[in-house]
Amino acid sequence: MNIKNIHAVTISSEINSPCLMDQEISGTTVNYFSGKSGEVFSWGKCDKFARIIIFLKGKGTIDNDGVFIHASEKDVYIQRPDFPFRIIANDEIVLIELLRYLTEEEFLEACSSDQLPYFADYYKAQTYSEECKSEKTISRMLVPARIVPSFAMGSVQTSGKDMVEKHSHPMLEQYFLGMAENECTALIDDIEFPFGPYTLLHIPLGSKHGISSSEDQQVHYYWMDFLFGEEGLKFMDTAHIMNA
Repeated sequence: MNIKNIHAVTISSEINSPCLMDQEISGTTVNYFSGKSGEVFSWGKCDKFARIIIFLKGKGTIDNDGVFIHASEKDVYIQRPDFPFRIIANDEIVLIELLRYLTEEEFLEACSSDQLPYFADYYKAQTYSEECKSEKTISRMLVPARIVPSFAMGSVQTSGKDMVEKHSHPMLEQYFLGMAENECTALIDDIEFPFGPYTLLHIPLGSKHGISSSEDQQVHYYWMDFLFGEEGLKFMDTAHIMNA
């Protein structure tokens, strides 16, 4: 594989444009927002996409037409696309906005879904196990498949010498997003790619990929899966063994 096909961007205040990756994965845009305590971020209703908000750093209050949710670092929020909302920063905050474009049929389904709006408290999320990961790995399911059409999201956490064994899945494409303490190596085909904190990494479609960490490193990242049809949903239903 040509290393030029692996796209990664480090999130920092030095980035001039809020757009991190536009259409790197077809039908997606990733935006970055940061602010200080008291700053307000407002979003209107939309007609073409689902909006997923990740609280990468800090705390904020989500205001959904007078219904308030207090969110902390690592939490995830998904609004119904036909309703506006806003987030008030309670301290220094960093937000990642992932836009997932919807067909007209998917949009109408999202607007009538009883699963939206959706809030995932990171530390209350259900954990799961997977064949490619060690027993000491903590994996969380943050956004199960079918909350947003053709999308799912979770996290991986471990420390010390460990590995997510290399594997491939041609029925879905991925972003990895490193959290503050993440410092490890992404293994993508025959390439060893440094994967650090606050880094958004595109895992190319069909690549054989994994993660490796040494004794003094931590692994802590989100994965975001973009699914292709029934095959992608079937993979999500069978690959993750949910813990009781």
